[in-house]
Amino acid sequence: IDSGLVPAKRWGEASDIGTVVATLAGGKLGFSTGSIINVDGALSVPRL
Repeated sequence: IDSGLVPAKRWGEASDIGTVVATLAGGKLGFSTGSIINVDGALSVPRL
């Protein structure tokens, strides 16, 4: 599979998800509520 298909130029790994989960579980995002956090290598960013 070509890495050019994903804007981040690489495929995601389990550690990419783990980092987000650890950050959310850490309780240090006190001002973030009801957010959707995309961990998709920028695939959801609109392209020109």
